[in-house]
Amino acid sequence: MFRILIKKLKRGIWTYRQPLSSKPRSLIEPVSDLFVWRKSDIWQTYFDLFDIGSLYSQETSNKEVSVKIIFFNRVGIKIKECKIDIEPNEKKCIEISSFIKKIDGDYGTFAIFHSNVPDNFIEQKSYLTERGFVSYKLNKSVLRHYVHGNSDAISISNNSSYLLGTPSFLKREYRLQFNLTNDDKYEFLLINYTHGYQKITFSFVDTDTDKEIKSENFSINTNGCCLCKFETKKNKKIRLVISSKLVMARPFVFRYGQKKIFFDIFHG
Repeated sequence: MFRILIKKLKRGIWTYRQPLSSKPRSLIEPVSDLFVWRKSDIWQTYFDLFDIGSLYSQETSNKEVSVKIIFFNRVGIKIKECKIDIEPNEKKCIEISSFIKKIDGDYGTFAIFHSNVPDNFIEQKSYLTERGFVSYKLNKSVLRHYVHGNSDAISISNNSSYLLGTPSFLKREYRLQFNLTNDDKYEFLLINYTHGYQKITFSFVDTDTDKEIKSENFSINTNGCCLCKFETKKNKKIRLVISSKLVMARPFVFRYGQKKIFFDIFHG
């Protein structure tokens, strides 16, 4: 009994008033993940856009429906905003990278806010949230590689966006949910969805010796992101540990084969 009590007290330090994200200010204010865009001579980014509100409306509506997309560069500065009209129940594939100029950099974040918030969402005290699928093409590949949204990161009120992520009181360690193996190349993209500047440490540990073989530090502004690169060696298993004050420092993982030509993206 005493051991259980101690365990609960220790856990309480990490969980008390430490939600992954806070609630929007109003039920009529839509929510979005902060997605990652990439654009260069070899990268294109896309988003599969649905009119989410129509899927939950009890009656067919003929009113105008649109989404607002807000783009940020890697240091969190807003670089563009656009409005896209969409028919009720329509699905569109949007080439996100087509909105980005070369001066904006190679990667950053974006958010998508829906105008159509059905009454039944408000009645159920729920929030319309875009956590859909962003996809990427590498070297003008025929196939796109998909990854879903990661968190309720940002909302909007009176055309002004505001972040929902809450920082941790204490520094935390996020351990990637798989080991880095197979002589592959990796890129890890991590987003700052909190109100404050965040310091991040990526530590790569040899699982056989439990020794750190590489460490790299980053600083991320609000709405921004950082990119950390790593290459595994033959017959090595590496564990990635991310230290920060983010409640959940779960990165986007881009994985490339060095011997076999392939590319994959997923959450770690």
